[in-house]
Amino acid sequence: MAPSSGHLLLPKAIKVFKYAVSKTTSLFRFKLPQQTARLTLEPIPIRTSPHPTHPLAILRQARAQFRQYSTVTSRKAANAAPRPLRSALPTSRVSRSIQHHRYAPFVSPLRPGVTGTLGRSTLGGVRSFSHTPISHAEVLSNVSAAVRAFWLEGHRAHYAGLDFKTGEKRFARVSMTQDAGIKRMRHAADYNCMRGASIRFRVTPTVTALTGVKGSAESQNLTAEGLLDDLSADFARGVQDLAAVFADLKRLSAYGALPIEWETGGWVNVRFPGCDGKQVEGLCDEVGVRRGYVIEDEGWVVNDGEEQKGDKDVRMALLFPYAPTDHCSDNESVADMFAPAIQTLHPAFHEHSPTFLTRSLTSADDFEDQFSKEHNVWAENYESASGGSSPHTTADTEGKGGGSGYEGVEGIYRFLAEPLRPSLGLYKETRIDLDPIDPNSVVHIQLPSNSAFARNTRPQRSILNALPVSKTEDDFRRQHIASSSSLYFRKSHKYPRSYLWRCLEANTILELRSGDLSKREHEKREASLILRIAFPSAIRHGGVALADSAEQDVLNVFVLTKSNEIYTLSLRPDFFGRAEASASDLERWCKMFKPASFSISTPYRLVAYTSLELLVSLSDGRLMRLSRRAGDDGSIWQEAAYNDGQWGASLRGLIRWQGSTTIRHDGQVLDQNTVVSACPSPDKRHILAVCLNHTLKAWDIETGKTTFSKDLLNKRRELQEVSKVMLDPSMSTVMQVFEAHSSLRGDQYYIATFSPQQSGIFKFWGIRDADHAEKGVRDLFSEDVLKVPDPDDGALWTMADFRITAARDSSDIDIWILVRLNRRYKLYHKITDMEDLPRNWARGWFLTVNVAAVPQYSLDPPTKLSDVNPEDSTEKWLDYIFCPGRVPEVILEAALTIYNSTRDLSSEKTTKCSLQERVARSVGSLPQLDVSTTDIGLYREQTHLEWMNFWSIVTDLDQSRWEPLSFALDEFAGMPWLTFGDGCSAVRACGDLEMMAYNTKDDLRTHLRETHERSIESDDVPFQPQLDDLAVLVGAAARFRASFSDNLQLQCANAVRQELWQDSLHSAPVQLQSFYESCNFADEISDKQYNDVVVALKPAGGLESMNTDFVLELFTKFLQPMSTEASGLLSTKFGLRLLVKGAQETITLHKQILTDILLLVVFLDMEVDREEYGLANFEAPRLYTEALSLLRQYHMLEWLATTRRPDPHEMTDSRLFEHPAPQPPPGRLTTVLENLFAVDTRPQSYTTISQSESITGNIEDLLKWVTGGNDRTVTPERVLVNIQCNLLKHHNLALATRFLLFQPPTPWATYIRARLHLLRHEFTDAAIFFRKAAYGLSRPNPTIDYTLASSSLLSPLAASALSSGPANYHAHILSLFEPFHTHAHMQSFARLALQFAPSPDQASDLLARLFDASLALADWDAALSALTRYSDAALRATALRSLVERMVAAGAGAALLAMPFVGLGDEVEAFVAERASAEIAGRAAVEGSWYRILYAWRMRRGDLRGAAAVLVERLEGRGSRKWGGERAGEDDVLAEYLLAINALVGAGEGGSWVVVGGQGQGEGIGGRKVWRLEDVRRGYQAELDRRSVLEGGRWGIVGGEGEEDGDGEGVMNWD
Repeated sequence: MAPSSGHLLLPKAIKVFKYAVSKTTSLFRFKLPQQTARLTLEPIPIRTSPHPTHPLAILRQARAQFRQYSTVTSRKAANAAPRPLRSALPTSRVSRSIQHHRYAPFVSPLRPGVTGTLGRSTLGGVRSFSHTPISHAEVLSNVSAAVRAFWLEGHRAHYAGLDFKTGEKRFARVSMTQDAGIKRMRHAADYNCMRGASIRFRVTPTVTALTGVKGSAESQNLTAEGLLDDLSADFARGVQDLAAVFADLKRLSAYGALPIEWETGGWVNVRFPGCDGKQVEGLCDEVGVRRGYVIEDEGWVVNDGEEQKGDKDVRMALLFPYAPTDHCSDNESVADMFAPAIQTLHPAFHEHSPTFLTRSLTSADDFEDQFSKEHNVWAENYESASGGSSPHTTADTEGKGGGSGYEGVEGIYRFLAEPLRPSLGLYKETRIDLDPIDPNSVVHIQLPSNSAFARNTRPQRSILNALPVSKTEDDFRRQHIASSSSLYFRKSHKYPRSYLWRCLEANTILELRSGDLSKREHEKREASLILRIAFPSAIRHGGVALADSAEQDVLNVFVLTKSNEIYTLSLRPDFFGRAEASASDLERWCKMFKPASFSISTPYRLVAYTSLELLVSLSDGRLMRLSRRAGDDGSIWQEAAYNDGQWGASLRGLIRWQGSTTIRHDGQVLDQNTVVSACPSPDKRHILAVCLNHTLKAWDIETGKTTFSKDLLNKRRELQEVSKVMLDPSMSTVMQVFEAHSSLRGDQYYIATFSPQQSGIFKFWGIRDADHAEKGVRDLFSEDVLKVPDPDDGALWTMADFRITAARDSSDIDIWILVRLNRRYKLYHKITDMEDLPRNWARGWFLTVNVAAVPQYSLDPPTKLSDVNPEDSTEKWLDYIFCPGRVPEVILEAALTIYNSTRDLSSEKTTKCSLQERVARSVGSLPQLDVSTTDIGLYREQTHLEWMNFWSIVTDLDQSRWEPLSFALDEFAGMPWLTFGDGCSAVRACGDLEMMAYNTKDDLRTHLRETHERSIESDDVPFQPQLDDLAVLVGAAARFRASFSDNLQLQCANAVRQELWQDSLHSAPVQLQSFYESCNFADEISDKQYNDVVVALKPAGGLESMNTDFVLELFTKFLQPMSTEASGLLSTKFGLRLLVKGAQETITLHKQILTDILLLVVFLDMEVDREEYGLANFEAPRLYTEALSLLRQYHMLEWLATTRRPDPHEMTDSRLFEHPAPQPPPGRLTTVLENLFAVDTRPQSYTTISQSESITGNIEDLLKWVTGGNDRTVTPERVLVNIQCNLLKHHNLALATRFLLFQPPTPWATYIRARLHLLRHEFTDAAIFFRKAAYGLSRPNPTIDYTLASSSLLSPLAASALSSGPANYHAHILSLFEPFHTHAHMQSFARLALQFAPSPDQASDLLARLFDASLALADWDAALSALTRYSDAALRATALRSLVERMVAAGAGAALLAMPFVGLGDEVEAFVAERASAEIAGRAAVEGSWYRILYAWRMRRGDLRGAAAVLVERLEGRGSRKWGGERAGEDDVLAEYLLAINALVGAGEGGSWVVVGGQGQGEGIGGRKVWRLEDVRRGYQAELDRRSVLEGGRWGIVGGEGEEDGDGEGVMNWD
C-alpha cells in the first residue's frame, strides 16, 4: 500500500493560512481608524546572503576587539569596570534565531510599524530586533539599490542631465543593448580607438523631373507642361526625406556626442566607435531609427553572423597581450573583459582607476561621472586620428582605419605608459631655506598687551644672536614650522618690493623679510634683516593682509588676532635694512583698532585690497568693509556691513535659528553664508565673494544690496542640499578675478571659481554687468566640465591654490594650479587662449619638476663600507650631511639634541667645539670596538647604523618643513613661488639639459613644434628638432646606470675618479680599455641590461644613430654662452642664496648626465659589434676624452659650490648697525662660488623675459663665467689659477691645499702652487716648484695680466717681474723668500739671478742681497766673493767691515786669517786695529779677541814688530789699571809677555823696539813711549815677582807704592 501523502499538504495549508491572515490584517488595518498614540518603531528584518570574509577583514576585526571606545579621559577609562564578554551573557530564543537565520534587521527609526495583536508576529515566527544595527549610510544605500532595481525592472539607468526647473539630476532607463553599446563606445574613446561601425544617411534629393524619366531632357524647358509641378513634388519629397533623416539623427543623439562626418556623394556618416554592425543595428532599433545603411570598418566585417577572427583579434592581442581570446558578450564591457589582464600587466591599474576598469554604479554621482561627457570627445578623437580640421569635413579614412596609435610592440609600451606619464616638465623648483642670512640679523619686537592684568604692558625690542635650539620635535615644529605663509609683491618698483611673511609659535609671531632677488645698482643698502613681531594674542587663520601705501613708501601690514583686534603696522623699507630704524617709537608705526561689530560676531577672515580699505568676513555671514581716510594712521576705521538682504540676517549673529546650517572651525561657529574669499571688482563698484554655502555673490558697494548669487557649478539647489556641498572653511583660494586683453562678447572682466565637488571643478564667469544677474553674469563654458589636473596615480589629490592672470597683449590666460596630497604636491601650468579653454583644458599641462621626485638624478646618502670603497664611514657622512645647502644648521642642532636625549648623551653646547665636531663625537661614541675580537666589520656596520639613525631624525625634521602652504605669483616679474612651513621655492624654467632629463621624446617634440609654430620665425626657419632625440640618449644613459648593482656603481665611481685626477701616459684608446676593465663591465652587465640599452635607443634611431656628431651635439648643451645684456641689476643676498642653490642642483644634474654618457660610451665601444650596427662613425676615444674634460670642470664647480669660507667681502656688515652690536657678529660663511663669482654676476633683466626664465639664465651665466665666460682669451686653466690665487690672498690655506687637485700643469699654476708651499712654510717644496716654473714665466707673454689673473695677489711691481726675463723672475722669487728669512733659498735664487746678466743697478742689489744671505748662512767665501764684485767702493768698505765683524763675532778668526783678501788686506787690518785699540782702551763690548786677531793677522803677514806692539799696548793697558784683586787672566798676561818678547827677538837687534801710547817704563818720545826688548823683559820679571809676593803672603798693611820693609824687600800695597 502506498504511503499516505497527507503530511505533505500540511505545510501548504499553513502557508495558505498565513497568507489569508496577512490579507485580512491588511484589510482591517486599512478600514479601521488609526491610533497614532500606540504607534511604535519596529525593525524590519531582511535576509542577507552570507559573504566570504576577506583575510584583511579578519585582521581588522581582530584588532577591533582590543580597541576601547570611550568618551571619558584615559584616567577614568583605566578605572572603569571591564565590559563583560558577549559569550558570557545568557542567550535568548530571539538571539539564537537571528544567528541561525542570519538576519540583519534595519535600524528601527527607518520606518514605523504598528504594534498590536495582528502586527506583532506571525504563526511560528520570531519577532526580530536590531541587535546588530548597521550604519545609516548602508541602510540608505541598500534601500536606494532596491528602489532603483524595482524602478528599472531589469533595465539600466543612464545619467540624463539636470532638470532645468529644479536643478536635480535626471536619469533615463535604457535597455541592455543600449547599455552594452554605450559601454563599448565609452571604452573605445578611452583607448583612443575610432574603428567600428557606422550608419550612413543619404541626404541628396532625387529629382525625377529632369532625369529623363518623363521625357527627353533636351526637349524640356521651364515652360514645359507639368515640369514645375513635377519639380514641386520632387522638392517636397526631398524635404520629407531630409526631415526623416533629421529625425533619425535626433534619435541617435540620445547616445551622446557621436562623431558625424560628411562624405562625398551626399552622405552623412554617424560613427559608433568600438561597435560592430549587429550592435549598431540593435542600437538603431532601440531608438527607432528608420533609415540609413549600417557599414563596418575593415576588420570588423560580419560573415554569416560571426565576426572574423582576423585583424580584429590581432588588434586586441596587440593592445592586451594577456587578454583572453573569447569575445565578450553583449552585456560584458571591454574593461570587464580585460581587467585581469590589465592588472597583471601593471599593478598601478588597480580597481579604482577611472580610465580602464568599470566603475560601480551605485549612486547618482557615479552615474554622472561614468556616462556624462560635457565635451565632444568623439569629435576630438576623430579629428586627431583622421587629420581633419573639423568633424564635418570630408576625410578619407581608407588605409588608416581610424588607428588608435597603439599598433605593434611599441604601441603596447605606449599604451601602458600613457596613463602614468606625467605632463611635460618645463619648470623646476629651487628650494630656499629661511634661516637668517647674516648673524645678528633677527630683530624681535614684542608688542604690548592692552589688558590691564597683563605683565608686558610696554614694548620690548631685542636683536637675536641665534634662534633657540629645539629639544623635541614638537618644539621644532612650534618654533620653526609656520602655520601659514605667503609672499606679497608691491605695485611700487622700489626696493624692497617683495615681502615674505609667515606665522610662527602657535600663530603668536609674525615674521617678515624681504624676498627680492635683485636690486638696482644705486641701491647701496641691503634689506637682509628679519622682523619677528610677537603679538599678545594669537593671529587668526587668514588674518594677515599686506598692502602697499599709495601715499608714501611704506608697507602696511594688517593683522587680525583672536582677541578681535586689528593691528595696523606701517613699516618703512629701512626697517629691513637698518636695525636702528625699528627702535623708534612703537606707537608711531603700530596702531590697534577693535570694531564694535566684533563684540556681536567674531571675525573670520581679513582681506586688504588697498591700504585704506579692508574686508572682514564675519562668522554670522556678514561681510564688513573697513575704510579710513588718506593720512589716517589706522587707529580709526569706518565700518560698513553687507549681508544677504534678508530680514533675519541682522539677527543671525545674535540668535541661531533652529535648523540653521553651521560649521565649527578653529573654535568658531560659522554660518553657511560666511564669506570664504572676497575681493572688489576691477571697476570698484561691487564686492565679489564666495561663501561657504557654495555660492558666488556680489554686493553693490554703494547700496549694499546683493546684485547676484550663483551656485559655483551653476546649479539650482534646494536648501537641504546645501549641507552636502558646503565648502571647507580652511580653503583660502576659491576665486580669482582677472581682466582679459580681448574680452569675449563684451565682458568687462572674468571670475574663475573653484568647487571641490566631483573631485574639483573650475568655472569661468563672464561679467558684463554685475547688477543684472540673468543677462550680465554668464557661465562661459556651461557645457564643459573643467576638472583639476589629475596626477593619475589613483590617490585623492586636492586643489590647494591657483592663480589665473591674463596676458597684457593677447587673449591668452596664464593658469597655475597647485594640487596636494598630504606633503606631496604638484604644480601645473597652462597658457591657452580664452576661447579655446574648454578644448585645451584636458591636455597640454606643464608640470613643475621636483628633484626629489626624480630617482635617477637624486643624491642618495652614503652606503655601507665595502672592499671597493673602504673610506671611513664617518668622513663620508659628515661630508654628506654638512654639504652647504643640504640641511640648515638649526635642523642639525635639533636633530643632535633629540639624538642625544634618546641615548642619554650630553647635549651641552660649547663654544670650543663646532657643530660638526659635536655630531661626530655623539654619533661615533656609541659603537665600541671589541679589542678581544677586533671585528672591524662589525664596528663599521654599527657605525653606519648609528649614522643612519641620526640621518633619519634629520630627514624627519627636514621633511616636516616642506609641507606646501600657498602659491604666489609675481605678475610684474612673471615669477611663481611656493611657500612651505620653513622654506620657499622659486619656480624657474628648465634649461635644455633639464628638459632632456625630465621629459620624453614625444612630449618634447610636441612642445618644440608648438613653440616653433608660435614663434615669428616659423615661416623662415624650418622646424629642426634636436632636444627630443638627445633626450632619448640622456634617458637611455640614465636608465643604464640606474640598473647597476651597488658594487658596480662603486667600481665605476672609483674608475672615474682615477681617470680624472691621475696623470696617464697612455693614449685615449688604452685609457678607455683600462677604464672598461676597471669597471668590470664584462662580468657585471647582463644580457637583459644590454637589450634594455638597445631598446631605449630605438626612439632616436637605435644604435645606428650613435655617431660622434650626435654625442658631441649633446656636449654643446653644457656651459652655454653668457648673456651680454647690461641689466643694471645686482643680486641681493636672498637672490644669491637662490642662485647658488640653483647652481648646486644644475651642477649635480649635469655631472650625473656626463657620467652616464661616459659609462654608456665605454660600454657601447667595448660591447657592441660595430659592423652589425654600423658604428663606423662612432669615435669613442674622442668622446671619452671630451667627457672627461667636461667632468673635470663640473667636479671643480661642485667643489666651489660645496666649500664654504668666511665671506671676504663682509666679515661684519657694519651698515646694518648704527651702534655696536651686543656681541660682534662672526664672519658669515658662504660658498666659494658665491663670494668669488656669484656676487659679481649681474642678473639678467626680466623686462623682455620672465624672471622665471632669467633665473635659469643667471645660473647658466654663473657656471659659464667660472669656466672663463665668453672671453676666449681666458682659458679654464687660468680660471683655476685665479681661484687658487684668491684663496691664497685671503689666507684660506687649507682650502687652497684641497684645491690643488684641480690645478693644471702649467707654469703659472706651478708658480702659484709654489706660493702656497711658501705660505705653508714648506720652503724646499716651494723652491722646487719655483724653479720648475722659471722657464715658462721668464718668457715674454703679453696676453696675460698677472695682476688681474692673480686676483690681486701679485702687486703690479711683482707682476712686472714675470715674463720679463729670468733675472727679474729669480730676483722676484728672492724677494718672496726674504720675509721668511730663508737665507739658503735667498742665496740660491740670488746666484741664479746673477747668472743671467742683469743690469748694473740690479746686479748691485742682487750682490748686496747675496752678501747678506751669505753672511746669515756664515758662508764667508760667498760673502767675500760677493763684496769683491761691488762696483761702489763705499759699499764695498761697508760690506767688508760687516764681513770681518760678523766673522769675529762668530768666532771664525782662523777663517778670517785664511781668507784671501786680495787688495783688501790693509782695509781689513785697519778695521781690526781700530777695533783692537777700542778693545784695549776698554771701549769694546767684547774683550780678548780683536787684539789677538790683529796680533795673528800681523804675525801671519810677517809684521813682528806690529804684532809685538799690539801685545805691548795690551800689557801697558793692564799696567795702567789697578791690579788689586785681579786674579783672572793672569796666565794670559805671562803668555802675552812671552809672545811680545819672542816677537821682538824675532825682529832682530835693530828692530827690537816698539812705540806705543800711554805710560810705561820706557823712555818717552813726544808723549808716546818706546818699549825695548829689555823693558818688556823687565815687565815680565816684575810680573813674576808680584806673583811670588802674592804666593808668599807678604802683604803690605800701610805705606805707599814701592815702599820697602826693614829687610829691604818690596811689599805690595793694596789700596
